[in-house]
Amino acid sequence: MGISYATPDFTNLLELASEKLEKKDQDPRVTKLRNELKMTEDEFEKLKIIYLILEIEPTNVNTLLDQIRVYLEIGQFQKAFETSEMILSYIKSYPKTSEDFDLQNTFNRVCGVCKKLEKKYAESIEYFDIVLQNGQNIVVLQDKIDSLIKLKKNTDAEESCKKLLEIDAHDLDSLIIKAECLEKLKKYSESINFYKKALSINPENIEILHEIAGLHMELEEDQDAIMYYDKILKIQPDEINAQTSKFLISKEDVENSDLLAKINEKLKAEPRFLTYKCLVLHHMKKFEEFSECLNEILIDHELDPIAFYFRKRVDVFK
Repeated sequence: MGISYATPDFTNLLELASEKLEKKDQDPRVTKLRNELKMTEDEFEKLKIIYLILEIEPTNVNTLLDQIRVYLEIGQFQKAFETSEMILSYIKSYPKTSEDFDLQNTFNRVCGVCKKLEKKYAESIEYFDIVLQNGQNIVVLQDKIDSLIKLKKNTDAEESCKKLLEIDAHDLDSLIIKAECLEKLKKYSESINFYKKALSINPENIEILHEIAGLHMELEEDQDAIMYYDKILKIQPDEINAQTSKFLISKEDVENSDLLAKINEKLKAEPRFLTYKCLVLHHMKKFEEFSECLNEILIDHELDPIAFYFRKRVDVFK
């Protein structure tokens, strides 16, 4: 049986799936998976319907891709990998078309990404290399560089980075990928140059402005960093990340700053701002409150107390 490329008629398929749901309230495979994992109700319902649709049309690419996406969302990287491998075995079992060839590249990359997420970096590179044999691909090269860096193969990572930079791509996404790869190789000045090229395409991109400011921090170029934080605050005056970053490296009056009050207001809706509060308290030398705040962060493993652009510059967590 070959792969189906057509987008399924979801109205009819969902009607059939609904009939199946009435006869069999819960698909036992999904129920078993839900018991093994802490799935949300939405994730559970989405995966249940995907399974039922695949019973009706078992080799539809769009539905299989949806299944892989759900597996990745809930951290089931091995199951995502197995589904991708199954599709690859389908493709290999019948004559190739150009569409099959593209699909094979897609799912080889998915297999590589799954292995990378499982921290099986050497195996991930094998899949990325299969794709790269068919032509240089900027996104797959980025994936490969990530895995090489994790394996501490920086020489190989630099070689792959050279290939990536040789690709004649000047769109926003490609420029950002090039900048990110140079940043991971600690080539900060070169990385800034590519981020600036990206910024020329989208001058008010807050994320790019943060990246440039953060790299200037790495280079201990505080005034340049402040200049980019000011650019962010001109676009978005209430941006707490930029306000906090600038506060910690500038000569502002620590005692009279109203930043702590702003952060406390933000904390009512978003717990992640506890990290910002912790850093500001330390900077203001309010060490007792800082200690309480740090303990509160460390209780919740989802909040990373060192996930901040300038974490290497603030001796807080030693």
